Amino acid sequence: MPSVASYDFLQRNINAALDGIYSSVILRDVVERNRITDQALLRKLVLFLADNIGNLTSPNNIGNVLVYEGELDEGKRKRNPASKTISNYINALEKAYVFYGVGRARVDSGPPLLVLYYLTLSRKQINGSIRMKGAGLMPTKSSRSSSSIYQMKITLQGSRPPIWRRVLVPGNFNLYKLHQVIQVAMGWTDSHLHQFDVDGDHFGIPSSEDYEPVKDERRVTLEKIAPSLKSKFIYEYDFGDSWTHQVVVEKILTPVPGETYPQCIAGKRACPPEDVGGVWGYEDFLESLRDPEHEEHESNMEWLGEEFDPEAFDPAEVNDSLSRLK
Repeated sequence: MPSVASYDFLQRNINAALDGIYSSVILRDVVERNRITDQALLRKLVLFLADNIGNLTSPNNIGNVLVYEGELDEGKRKRNPASKTISNYINALEKAYVFYGVGRARVDSGPPLLVLYYLTLSRKQINGSIRMKGAGLMPTKSSRSSSSIYQMKITLQGSRPPIWRRVLVPGNFNLYKLHQVIQVAMGWTDSHLHQFDVDGDHFGIPSSEDYEPVKDERRVTLEKIAPSLKSKFIYEYDFGDSWTHQVVVEKILTPVPGETYPQCIAGKRACPPEDVGGVWGYEDFLESLRDPEHEEHESNMEWLGEEFDPEAFDPAEVNDSLSRLK
């Protein structure tokens, strides 16, 4: 058996060799063959994909996360990289067999949706150089929190019967992290814009294209906007379908030693499919699924592409995803 010193020496040499493989495969093959102009973005993209193997994401969300984490231009980039650019770079990585992506959302009639990816490394020799850490989803860490824990009920407004979740979230989470928790708990795929409405103040990711001023959700915490029991605010997702969620603070608790947060402790009913047309469109959609004679039954079944049970909800599955938030 090699000594610790010799093993460390061997590991350093292996890592150096792997880094050389990474450079030759990524920088030369992908960059030169696909005319990549932003190599820093490409490298950060590879690292992000490696950290998110097996999870749903989208080009738009990837751009938001990279900018939020300060990964691009040392955090000085003022605008997110275009979703089209990220999509092109992902396609280049797929063509080089670095990653394998499975598209999960496409509409044949009308504009295409952002494609989501289940990611799987297909070249294991890259692992060492891109520092594989296992599966993750977004930059919100499950943590043993010293902050107060907020028990909140999230209800999709207008849903009948109601679609809701009950979650435990540290009060020191900023609203961007809370956005991620709501996405996972409800079952959305973070493929559209969102905002929080707190007594008429709007919080989100500011953009030059905003119609009205939006405060930066990354700079304000949950305990700041909801300081007491029964505090309420609105979370809106997808401004086209306008999925509005009422969030109510039910309890403010002391964290349990050894427990990790966030958690989903209860809920009812499945999340509606993305791009189904909001609450009213969802009702029509369910009616078409229930009635084989409905004129849109076949087309909606084909569009859905899989079995859908509107009553299904598995808190264990939600908590598994929450535990992998980073």
